[in-house]
Amino acid sequence: MLELLKVDLYKLTKSSLVKIVFFISVLSAALMYLLSHLLATGELPIQNTGILSLFADSQMFILLGCVFIGIFLCSDFEYKVIENAVLAGHSRSSIVTSKMISLVIFVSLLTVPYFAVILFSTAARFEVHVYLPSAYLMITKLAATDPDIIPIALFVILAILTYSAQLSIGIFFLFLFKRPVVVLAVSYLSNLLLGPVLGLTDTTKQIMEYTPFGVNFAGMTTHFEFPVFIRSCLSGFLFLLLFTFLSILVFRKSEIK
Repeated sequence: MLELLKVDLYKLTKSSLVKIVFFISVLSAALMYLLSHLLATGELPIQNTGILSLFADSQMFILLGCVFIGIFLCSDFEYKVIENAVLAGHSRSSIVTSKMISLVIFVSLLTVPYFAVILFSTAARFEVHVYLPSAYLMITKLAATDPDIIPIALFVILAILTYSAQLSIGIFFLFLFKRPVVVLAVSYLSNLLLGPVLGLTDTTKQIMEYTPFGVNFAGMTTHFEFPVFIRSCLSGFLFLLLFTFLSILVFRKSEIK
């Protein structure tokens, strides 16, 4: 599996797509912080929050993550990389696991510009307005008011785990469909709709609280409770394990063409 992971990491450093996606994440992180500051100072009307939500991390991570899965990772099926890996003796479980780890590494890479914004917020103490209760907007708000690095670092780790877990559904679709456009579209729509669907009834809301889609960064950054934090971390980790297992099952039953 380490050999497979090394190949993915090498491709990650050389891919023009990944460089473009990272540049977009830098722009979105900067815009998110700038716009939230302009809202806080009153220089930007509060009515524009609907459009501004497009630049929030909750939107960008899912969009860019699905692009990464659908185009970058799925290209291994198009160019017979996965077929060659199987023929070379690599187990299907190790191939799936390496793709899941690559996803977590990619999400961590996207986090870098947001973490830079958080550090700047800690130093500058600029006022920010949380126009959407997304992970990094809430952490940025926390950093501006209480620059304690330990809770900030814990929440960043939780954010990486949460977004990775949400996007792990895309890895399942990657091994199910194996076609870039289909994988990208289905992964994005699933992530876009799953949260609102789970919030329709009281029963589904209770279920959602135990999934990565129910992590309440607004509540935790305002009133930190360690058991809630651990539960949120566990839900993300178990979600990753679940979709790794489901992806392995699907991949073992499929034929490589």
